[in-house]
Amino acid sequence: MAIRYLLALLLTLAVGFQPFPAGAQEPSGPTAEEKAAAQERESLHLTTIGVLSTGFALQSYGYIGALADALSKGIYTPDLVISMLTETTNYLRNVNTHLKKYDHNPLVASGDRKFIASMVEIVDNLMAEAEALAAFAKTKSGDDLKRYEEARKNAWKNIKKTLNIA
Repeated sequence: MAIRYLLALLLTLAVGFQPFPAGAQEPSGPTAEEKAAAQERESLHLTTIGVLSTGFALQSYGYIGALADALSKGIYTPDLVISMLTETTNYLRNVNTHLKKYDHNPLVASGDRKFIASMVEIVDNLMAEAEALAAFAKTKSGDDLKRYEEARKNAWKNIKKTLNIA
């Protein structure tokens, strides 16, 4: 509706076009149908974000674990694991930046905001896990291994809680 009104206004200014007959009232805003359609689109977008976030969290958790296994068995060199984890961490950080745009948005329903906040926490856990594993790959320090194990357990605990996994 707003686009039609803007186009009509531009035509009026450009060529003197009258968008509304004499005495007709200008539209007051979106109709109930337009509002319902907008809400449906928003719901679809948030559902899509939820589905993609869920898969992303599970795959990231598995990927980091697979890199830990490959490192421990000598399949991948520490430098390769560090490089792959650095890319993973950068991607996780980018995802969190975008998720946080929804986190406190008052236009997003509180249940959706709660889910998004949980996903932000999971991604934080996954970043901590990846960073600790990269540190361990570099140092082989027991402290870094302990940090990795703790971060891995926290990530899984939050994934299970958020995704209702038994």
